[in-house]
Amino acid sequence: MDFEVGEDDLITIDILAIGAACGAMMAIISLVVFITKPLKAFLKAQEIQSEAIRNILRQLIINMTDEILDKDEITREQVYCLRKLNDNYKALEGNSTVDERVKLALRTNKIKGRFVPTAEGGDEK
Repeated sequence: MDFEVGEDDLITIDILAIGAACGAMMAIISLVVFITKPLKAFLKAQEIQSEAIRNILRQLIINMTDEILDKDEITREQVYCLRKLNDNYKALEGNSTVDERVKLALRTNKIKGRFVPTAEGGDEK
């Protein structure tokens, strides 16, 4: 049983291969578009939430440092909280202006009170 392949058969195979390749590429493009639209929306929402949290942290730090600097005294719990707030603020790419305020407030010499760390790993620095 000998098969002979003519030119017409090769043209038909090429067209089918091209059609299959085009179909596969369109499926991949559709999948990418289907995935990237929700992903872009998710990333935008994350960016908005991060900015909101950063703004809240900034305001908390400013309020706390204002109180500390006005009284010229700081409690051990304020030291702990101020450091934690500032660490989170910096992790969210907060600016150095707030960091300078924190450093200034932490230089306050009058430290009062006793801070007992929690079981969750709070520390006294």
